[in-house]
Amino acid sequence: MRRSVWTVAWLLGLVISGGSALAQGAGEIAELKRAIADLQKRLQEIEDKQKQETEQRAKAPQPVAAGFGKIKIGGLMQSWYSTDSEAADSVRLRRMELSLSGEITPKVTWRTMFDTTKVLGLNTTTAGGNVTSVAVNAAGNVLQDMLISYALSPELALDVGQYKVPMSMEGLRSSSELLTVERALFNTGALGIRAGRVGDVRDVGAQLRGKYPGVEFAVGLFNDGGPRQNATDDNDQKALLGRLVHKPRLPDGQTLQLGLYGAEGDTTAARTKRNRLGAELSYNNGPQTLELEAVRADDAAVRSDGGYLLYGYRLNDTWQVVARYEQWDPSKAVVNDRERDYLLGATYFLKGKNAKLQL
Repeated sequence: MRRSVWTVAWLLGLVISGGSALAQGAGEIAELKRAIADLQKRLQEIEDKQKQETEQRAKAPQPVAAGFGKIKIGGLMQSWYSTDSEAADSVRLRRMELSLSGEITPKVTWRTMFDTTKVLGLNTTTAGGNVTSVAVNAAGNVLQDMLISYALSPELALDVGQYKVPMSMEGLRSSSELLTVERALFNTGALGIRAGRVGDVRDVGAQLRGKYPGVEFAVGLFNDGGPRQNATDDNDQKALLGRLVHKPRLPDGQTLQLGLYGAEGDTTAARTKRNRLGAELSYNNGPQTLELEAVRADDAAVRSDGGYLLYGYRLNDTWQVVARYEQWDPSKAVVNDRERDYLLGATYFLKGKNAKLQL
């Protein structure tokens, strides 16, 4: 009888122990179910977010796809209002430039630019009071730049095509970077291409340009075609042009640029001498800017010279004031024809050089 009692007690202990284990297992299963439900909830939230982002990307404007390599689109729009005591007041669409540039390989790049405000003109030839021929005036071509560049090294590159010749610090600047509304007299279209004009001139040719610490240079051969841009040359002569710039190291907040540039050639069909010589200086110290250029031009027997002195002061991030004195003598052989101009101006920057109002 005593043996039966122990057996029953032992069996009862097993039942009690097994029941405790079953209860613990049920609790773990419930906890796992809650964890799985939480993971499913988080996964659903991630899927919903990804779906929403995919729908937003589908609605967003798609970027322009390049056919080959990298392509960048740019442009410049400039409108003028001018008032003159000796001429009619006028609103003018001065520039509307559209540019494309790209990279074929890391060493080969290209650029082209059109100015759609160019006015188409005609050159006519008459004989006996009758028009005998009509041709498009090349000065009105909308094509401004078209060139290919090859990087010989990180510091050295070769440019071939039509672009601005390396003459004049101010002439090489984009119109968006000018401190004044218009360039100095010797860099403007008022002189024409072949009447003493020095900078802001485009021509077809090839140049080697370099940029090293403290030194920049460019030297090239050009057709010197004047207004005959994007056209075959009418003679075998080519103009040699070059520019050398030194930028010494200065304390922080200051920059200095000293440069010389020149051109030599007898590039017309009649082998007329056309030479240019100029010097430039630019100094920046905090809000202050001082610039100076002096030039001389020889066109056959006519010698011209002139230059400008400019001072600018940046009042704050929004306003800059500028003063410029310039003079230009279109012919040293003619007495009392030197022009002297005084300019006071101001610039209101809406977004740096990319959007501004100038007076």
